[in-house]
Amino acid sequence: MASGWPGGDYLQRPLDELLADVSGNDPAPAAGSVTAASLALAAALTAKVARRSTRHVSDAGALADIADASRDRVVPLITGDAASYAAVLAAKRGGHDGSEPDAETMAMAEALRIPIEIAVVAADVVELAIDLADRGNPNLRHDAIAAADLAAQCASVAASLAQANAGDPSSPRADAADEAVLAAAHAARAAGGIQRG
Repeated sequence: MASGWPGGDYLQRPLDELLADVSGNDPAPAAGSVTAASLALAAALTAKVARRSTRHVSDAGALADIADASRDRVVPLITGDAASYAAVLAAKRGGHDGSEPDAETMAMAEALRIPIEIAVVAADVVELAIDLADRGNPNLRHDAIAAADLAAQCASVAASLAQANAGDPSSPRADAADEAVLAAAHAARAAGGIQRG
């Protein structure tokens, strides 16, 4: 099997390979993939808290399913972000002859979509984890808080990446990046309001 992100979906490979690829010399995977992986773990931790809160929360099973769905939304983005960044680099090297849609524009649109999606899902995970910190199994309260904090940081990083990928603040892509910025701000406010005592 090939090394790096072309070696296949990171979900189907040992964690060691993702760590080696992130620390390696290739441009991808980088911050987007790391953020997606971190958010997948935050969602998984949230699902655990929900599953272990059935005595405390009547809808614990449904909350676990929501957390699982959030995890399932971001897992493909671990490899997807690396692939989209590689496509941007390839398009920049390839140039544009005007005969077909600009490959760089298309690649940048995907490179922008991914961190926006990460930020939006992260804000949802923050809300869910906070709900479980308040209503769930008190023995897992700090796990729920950890999941909320981690997801809030993922939203913040994803918003920063979306802004970087949008480029010029006056470009039409900058408006799209605002969705990630708003999601991150919402997540930060929500996580900041957790009673930690």
